[in-house]
Amino acid sequence: MADLSTQQRDDLKDKDFAYVDKKGERHLPIHDEKHVRNAAARFSQTHFESKEAKR
Repeated sequence: MADLSTQQRDDLKDKDFAYVDKKGERHLPIHDEKHVRNAAARFSQTHFESKEAKR
């Protein structure tokens, strides 16, 4: 798994995440190739607040 420290994750912009919920919580970092693959693998395991949000 591709690891990020808390500081590294905090330094990322919202656009570097596949999903940002209504509360502003950021899910599935996609800032590099390793994380894109990891996010794709975990997409179905992620809780989305609505069907529209998942799209």
